[in-house]
Amino acid sequence: SKIKIEELAKLACMSESKLFLKFKENFGCSPNHFIIHKRLEYAYSILSSNQHNLTISEISYRCGFNNVEHFNRKFKEVFAVTPGKIKQLNHN
Repeated sequence: SKIKIEELAKLACMSESKLFLKFKENFGCSPNHFIIHKRLEYAYSILSSNQHNLTISEISYRCGFNNVEHFNRKFKEVFAVTPGKIKQLNHN
């Protein structure tokens, strides 16, 4: 589901700017970057598993991406390989 920075800040009892600052101090990145990276890690685990017979589109939506092209681009940026290649390697 959509994770809103405003809601995260409220849960943490701090302003959005304070949340960004604390995230940067503790994780070395913004909350948005952290969320995307976690979603991509989850997608990688699904693709690496032989338990799921999902399409790339289904995986991207399951991991919280609204746009498959954006998902593919971000996945390749992080893992230096396309989601399709990971799926192909692990389902043969």
